[in-house]
Amino acid sequence: MTALLQEQASPPDQELVIEFARTGSDAAFHALVRRHVDLVYATAFRQLGDRGMAEEVTQNVFVSLARKAPKLAGVETLAGWLHRATVLEARSRVRSELRRRERESTAGQLADLHAGGVSALEALVPLLDEALLQLRDADRTALILRFMEDRSLREVGSFLGVDEDAARKRVSRALGRVEAFFQRRGFLLSGGASSGAAALIARGTQAAPVSLAAGVAAAGLQAAGTVGGTSALWISIMTLSKTQLAIVCLVIASAPLIWQWNARSAVEFEVATLDKTLKAQEAELAQLNQESERVRLAWLRADAEGLGLRARLADLPGRRRTALEAGIPWDPQSLLIRIPKSMLKQLPLSAVSGRSGQLSASMREALQLSDEEGSAIEAALQRFLTACRAVESKAVQRVDPPASELNGHTAEEVRAFSLPDLSGEISKIRAALLQELAGLVDGDRLEILVRGLSEWLPAEGESTGVNSSMAVFGFAHQVLFYRTPDQSGEQPYLFWRMMDSAHGRGMGLPIPISEIPSYLVPQVRDWITEAQAKFDEARLHPAAPVPKP
Repeated sequence: MTALLQEQASPPDQELVIEFARTGSDAAFHALVRRHVDLVYATAFRQLGDRGMAEEVTQNVFVSLARKAPKLAGVETLAGWLHRATVLEARSRVRSELRRRERESTAGQLADLHAGGVSALEALVPLLDEALLQLRDADRTALILRFMEDRSLREVGSFLGVDEDAARKRVSRALGRVEAFFQRRGFLLSGGASSGAAALIARGTQAAPVSLAAGVAAAGLQAAGTVGGTSALWISIMTLSKTQLAIVCLVIASAPLIWQWNARSAVEFEVATLDKTLKAQEAELAQLNQESERVRLAWLRADAEGLGLRARLADLPGRRRTALEAGIPWDPQSLLIRIPKSMLKQLPLSAVSGRSGQLSASMREALQLSDEEGSAIEAALQRFLTACRAVESKAVQRVDPPASELNGHTAEEVRAFSLPDLSGEISKIRAALLQELAGLVDGDRLEILVRGLSEWLPAEGESTGVNSSMAVFGFAHQVLFYRTPDQSGEQPYLFWRMMDSAHGRGMGLPIPISEIPSYLVPQVRDWITEAQAKFDEARLHPAAPVPKP
């Protein structure tokens, strides 16, 4: 009890280390040795299992402490540092093969003890330091102070800078992590995480021989010698007050300002030198500009001579056309022939394929359209269709189908829609299309393209009747759709009929569901879905061929 009170009354580790590092005090170093020699010796013995080697390691660790005292002056307690240094020193004393064999032997003993139900704490002691090294520094220090140096929770909290309750939680959490370390290796400490790990640490703690402390202190003092030079300066800095430290920092901070002032003077001198150099280079640049002007004039003369050459080159295509018009023989290997433009204008070329406005291959070839030109024309046609469909969508009305148009269907199997005369609005949209096409192709090709659109989009005032190629009907008309039970074509379709309300003209034919005008699609969407399903079913299960008689 008296020894414990004396230990508690002695200065903390930090003060003893600073005193020893500054003055080489024997009393300070002896106090450090007495305080921690049991911890160091017990750790070394757990690692080596030999008392003689444990004593040697203990001595080497305190020698290292004496030598490194200036660097450890800022450490609150040396317990954690001494534990780690002892483990490293002990491990350096044995060869890796001996260490591996010892661990294999220990693991075998642990397995036998665990299988036999016998307490394995004695066999687990050699692995204790490895478990402690897996912890963070604060957690490892808490366990060492609490169990290896028998400190109270209040003292542990004081060293770690926390209150007693926080120290208790830290110790409990660290014990749990030690327990987890052994569980990962297949060993369960009896008594739960806290009590089992605490008991294991207690078993691994033992007192050093009485004579060891004196020998260790003597060896450390002899190795350390008197501290001076840089170490003394380091200790002096660490022990300065805040005000003194601020003054030192101010002095150190002013050093760069002085250096910067000197550097600025040097830079100003260098700027003056560079200014002289710059003026010399400006004079040289003016001379180079004069030379450049002479070169530019020579280039202009050469360009004027090149104009004559370019004029002669521009005349070559005309000469080539003249030669070609003189007569070109028929080439049986060629896929192309040459015909006059006047004949091309008379050919019945269709500009589009289908009602959706895609350019036909024959029109692309006849007009020799590039991919960019073809895409631009198709985009213009699509914009025309979109604008027309918007007008039709606003004007369309669903009506009752005329009895004369049922053609054997019930009224539920026919859907009729009426549109008024939209020729005025369609005419404006058509004029915008023609203006856009005029900006995409030249005069001759525009004439041929517009002629090719005559059936798809008749000219204003032109009476072409009613045909299946027409994309837009500007006159007043009715559209009827018939529910189609059979899907025997190459693609799903509905049957429809269009009637000219003014002239009584009309037509009826299957229309692929992909070509149904967009403004009518919502009105017959259910029939479109039904037609698609029947078409898919017919493809999956085709009807058997009828045998010939």
